[in-house]
Amino acid sequence: MVEKLQALATKMNEEIGGQAPKARRPAGVVSNPQPLYPTDEPPKEGVKPAALDTLKPGDAVPSEAAPQIAGKAFSITCQLETELRDTVILAHGGNVAGYALHLNDGRVVFSVRTGTKDAVTEVRSEPIKGTVRITATLGKDGAITLTVGEQAMVMGKAPGPVPRQPQEALCLGHDNGQPVANYSKVQPFQGKVTDLKVIVQ
Repeated sequence: MVEKLQALATKMNEEIGGQAPKARRPAGVVSNPQPLYPTDEPPKEGVKPAALDTLKPGDAVPSEAAPQIAGKAFSITCQLETELRDTVILAHGGNVAGYALHLNDGRVVFSVRTGTKDAVTEVRSEPIKGTVRITATLGKDGAITLTVGEQAMVMGKAPGPVPRQPQEALCLGHDNGQPVANYSKVQPFQGKVTDLKVIVQ
């Protein structure tokens, strides 16, 4: 048995290029690796969509009751009132797939994760003051727009739509799981988020 295992080990060693690291064949590289088994659970039957306009900061909605955005275009609208400069407004998803609205240094940021190479695409407004109306959109082609108050629209381009339904909850005023974006120095939300709508096309 020992002799058979030694012979097998010798053969395997020859096939992979010997003991010298420089002689070993390079590892295979995949441009966009995917799991060999499904990671998405099918939508649960009979789940009633959450009424987003009734949510209060601190609330969380299970993903199956949140807007079903997988592979689709969608838009987010809300009215924001806060004195904070760094905080989470809305987050749905995690560090693989999802989207978020947050404040960074007084600017509204719309972040989108499509899962491709674990990259996040962001667009940001000019600094805000007082109560503002926010409209953020993600197109099926990955086109991103953000309009804040009377400011000019800003645009960006993600690799595509969010490819699957985020598994994490939709959170208002916080992010209770893996962060969608890099929220640096965020503070607990204080203020109001009203008239929230997420429209899936």
